[in-house]
Parts: sequence; C-alpha cells; structure tokens
Amino acid sequence: MLPQNSTKCVSSGTRLAHARHVHQEVCSILLASYETLQARLQEYMKLLPSWQQLKLETTDCFQRFSNLSDLAKVSTSDMQLPPLPSEN
Repeated sequence: MLPQNSTKCVSSGTRLAHARHVHQEVCSILLASYETLQARLQEYMKLLPSWQQLKLETTDCFQRFSNLSDLAKVSTSDMQLPPLPSEN
C-alpha cells in the first residue's frame, strides 16, 4: 500500500491570508496579556505606601491595535503590486 501524500498546493494569497490571521491572533493575545499586566500592576501599586506609589499611564491596547490594523489595511490597498509575468 502506498502512503497518501497529504501535502496540498496552496496559493500565496491563501498563505498570506493565513499568516495575517495568525499575526492578528498573536497580537491580540499579547495585547490582552499586556493590559492584564497593566491592571495588575496598578492593583499592586495601591498596596504600597503613598510615597512609593508611581503614577502609571495605561494604554488602550485594543484601540491602538484597531487603529494600526485599519492603517495597515489602507496601506496595503493603496499599494500596487507589479503584474505577474505571463507564461508563454
């Protein structure tokens, strides 16, 4: 019995779409972790005496990510890729 080849030919567009999706997921996980760390640090700062507490600036990571995603979409839609060479 011959083994079946499970390798698929996938277009570069499909790979690029998958890579974008994975990148978005990774960024989302990292940003959620960062926001959680910011919140936890603020909680811990409240446990310190007032003279040791620092003023912390928090970042709305998901809004920033959304803004950057929108900017990337506009940038890639504005880019014009050179045409592929035709097969003759």
